[in-house]
Amino acid sequence: KHQLWTAVFGYAAFAFTLFYWQAMRELMMRPTLVFLDKLCIAQHDPDLKEKGILGLASFLLNSNSLTIFWSPRYFTRLWCTYEIATYFKDDQQKRLDLMPVALSTQIFLAGVVAHTLTWSFKMLVSLVWDVVSHADAIIIVSSVLVPTFSVLCVLQVYIGIGLLKDLAALPEQLSSFKVKDSECFCCSVDHVLPETGEAIPCDRKVVFQTLKTWYGKEGG
Repeated sequence: KHQLWTAVFGYAAFAFTLFYWQAMRELMMRPTLVFLDKLCIAQHDPDLKEKGILGLASFLLNSNSLTIFWSPRYFTRLWCTYEIATYFKDDQQKRLDLMPVALSTQIFLAGVVAHTLTWSFKMLVSLVWDVVSHADAIIIVSSVLVPTFSVLCVLQVYIGIGLLKDLAALPEQLSSFKVKDSECFCCSVDHVLPETGEAIPCDRKVVFQTLKTWYGKEGG
């Protein structure tokens, strides 16, 4: 017999570990502190946001590792390039992890494929296994699972090819990279907030001046 509880137990164990792993980890070792700029820098208060941005360099310089959620636009963004320059300011050997954003879609689709096949198989088998002959049951189950599996796999391969193309273009992007060509929000709106019409300072000038102070030049 195909017991449903065996699959349910696996899903429950996964969910429990996902939500409570950090709490369990604290019982055995020191917690891992993570600075995620989008969450740790206030987005609702302009004054707090400014203080958070000004303190960004301190967080980066005191970090043991940096994880980049990378997309093809990453090295075209001013503040992203500033983060990299700040992180390696002291010429120390630090860990840098590059995590393509599109990889999350790949992992999600792989999970969807596995879960869909698992539950479809169990449901179909429970419905037809004792009703028709085993040969007919196999034909019925296969006629449903094979098309489903094919569609999901084609979608996963299509996204995977796009990810590989982006990764293949990364070395060329880095070799032709210049901070001066990077984009920032303030310059894209001519230094005026679209919602209020209020003038905003130029981030590009601040970042370029900081990099010039650290590295002795503005180029590169």
